[in-house]
Amino acid sequence: DKEKTYDLRDVDDKNKETKKAAEQALTDPFLPLYLQENLGVFANILDQEMLNWEVRSALSFRQTFADNQKVLVEDENDLIVVRDLRSFFQIGPLAGTSIGGKFWDSKIGYSAGIDVMWPAWQKPAKDRSFGDALIFEGGGSIGLKLNTWASLNYDYTVKRIPDILQKFQQEHAVHLNINFDWVYKFDQPPA
Repeated sequence: DKEKTYDLRDVDDKNKETKKAAEQALTDPFLPLYLQENLGVFANILDQEMLNWEVRSALSFRQTFADNQKVLVEDENDLIVVRDLRSFFQIGPLAGTSIGGKFWDSKIGYSAGIDVMWPAWQKPAKDRSFGDALIFEGGGSIGLKLNTWASLNYDYTVKRIPDILQKFQQEHAVHLNINFDWVYKFDQPPA
């Protein structure tokens, strides 16, 4: 493998070290870990099988565990910028909406939605504009029920979490779900 030049930066985006290496580790499995709790009002505007529309407004609590993890900031001109991450906690208002439904005898299902959160309080604190602080999370899904025990789903997610990365991140996933149910009936003792 060809060696690349890595510009390693701390959480405040200041250069720590520049090194040449074939690769640079970024994150451990399941990290950064995001947890979110919402306390608020959720309303079904339209509740039908083919179209279900929900809106929500809440006070959102987010915890992100990311200490000792790294993120790829940019990769241009043979210089790869990698920044350290840290854990952070946020509280603020959240607004969102989603639609979903099923059709063709409930064999095909779909959903799409978006949530926007403004972290009014954050620890550690960061000084930035309203727009630069907004967190966006959205996406969609389509699923096909193959039979009573299997389904195939495609999910698309887009998110912008500025404390991780200012850019929008995208994720595509295909899931094959196989369900197995086993029922065992105990014999009834004679009366």
